[in-house]
Amino acid sequence: GTWQALEKAYEEGRCRHIGVSNYLPAHIEELLDYAVVPPVVNQIEYHPYYVDSDTLKACRKYGIVVQAYGSINADGLLQDPVVTAIAAQVGRSPGQVLLRWALQEGVMVLPKSSRNERILENARLSDFGLS
Repeated sequence: GTWQALEKAYEEGRCRHIGVSNYLPAHIEELLDYAVVPPVVNQIEYHPYYVDSDTLKACRKYGIVVQAYGSINADGLLQDPVVTAIAAQVGRSPGQVLLRWALQEGVMVLPKSSRNERILENARLSDFGLS
């Protein structure tokens, strides 16, 4: 199957880590029943409009890193009044606030941009916190 092919690539040194995407707790349990090499990461949609705490909990239980997609792209999230108010309060952009929120939740983020200034902005997340 597909997972065995990934394990083979891992064992042959063709990749350093292998992972899954959009695996719910039941999928994780099923995979771990037969996987020789467990997944390192599970990439899921994760942002304040969509918090999948069951999947987050299952990943933490098995030592699987959660990587968020859609952290700032969810419809209306960058214009959300709560997000923009927090951004104004901490002197950051709404995107930075959303990325920092995910990091503080223990979720890895992959911000994406083609604009240099936005890339630099998205990288400046460790010098402030949210309470």
